[in-house]
Amino acid sequence: MSRAAGDTAQARRLLTEAEGLIGQLREEWQRFSTTEDLALAWARIEVGRAEFLIASPLGRGPFDEYLIKDVVGVIAETDPERAELLSRRVPDTETDAIVAVADGLLTVATDRAERVARSVPTRCEDWEFALSEFVVRIAEVDRFAAERIASCLPADVRNEALVPVVTAHASVDPAHAEDLARTISDDDEALVGALAAVAAGYADSRPMEARRTLEEARQLAHRLSDSGFARVTGLIAVGAAAARIDPATAAEILREAEPLARAIEARWKSSRMKALEDLAAAWALVDAAQAERIVRSTPEIDGWRRTDLLLAIAEEAARRHGLPLRPAPKD
Repeated sequence: MSRAAGDTAQARRLLTEAEGLIGQLREEWQRFSTTEDLALAWARIEVGRAEFLIASPLGRGPFDEYLIKDVVGVIAETDPERAELLSRRVPDTETDAIVAVADGLLTVATDRAERVARSVPTRCEDWEFALSEFVVRIAEVDRFAAERIASCLPADVRNEALVPVVTAHASVDPAHAEDLARTISDDDEALVGALAAVAAGYADSRPMEARRTLEEARQLAHRLSDSGFARVTGLIAVGAAAARIDPATAAEILREAEPLARAIEARWKSSRMKALEDLAAAWALVDAAQAERIVRSTPEIDGWRRTDLLLAIAEEAARRHGLPLRPAPKD
């Protein structure tokens, strides 16, 4: 027996032994963590056993989407066709699990990921929101695939899903991004976000178009309701886009957004915190001191979130001034 064969046989023996001990673990998180580790290990030496664990109730239950995504990603590295076929083994009632197969394929075989995602409407009920969230993720990898999948969504869900697609197009082809943004109907909040992205996309190459779409987005943002989060979200998006076009206008818009963000009711704590985090991130594009003030004056932003935001502000300030954040060590 070769050394490699011997090592594989030992791995199989140890994995089988460990699998038999899962039932003795008392805590659910222990069972799930162990099942995940075992499934990932099996995926490298015996795919069929990994597929069995995906369908087994040993962890948090059969067809757990987080487990599926990770295992599919491993299988896809060597056998993307088999990884794709795994979606057919998932029951039609498990929408999130089917989408998880697409997620696992995303960075390895985007065409297969798209195919799995586009099969969801023909197989599942209540699939719209799971697929719209997938559009956000695939837009970062393949903007045209994201556009095609978004076109499958019902109008009321499609509008919001188009914003990240428009954003992805805007950095490469802002004219196409604008055409796509204009298909958003009966959803001014989504349209504001899309037009703001288009304006930022035009900033470097077509300044007149950038100002035109920025002003349109700004006027539309002012017409959004101020009773919830729509107006403040829209103004922050427009302010962030304006940073690349007219910093003075950006500062004006962000100053207008701050009292709206701070006025969000305490019962919506997470939404208030997100608005203020987004506001700080937008200010970082214009004025690092204002961004830092937002973070330090907001008690809800604490711990690791505060650390991350302050670091991001420092990095953006260094970038704007052409300075490295961490100078290379001297020889």
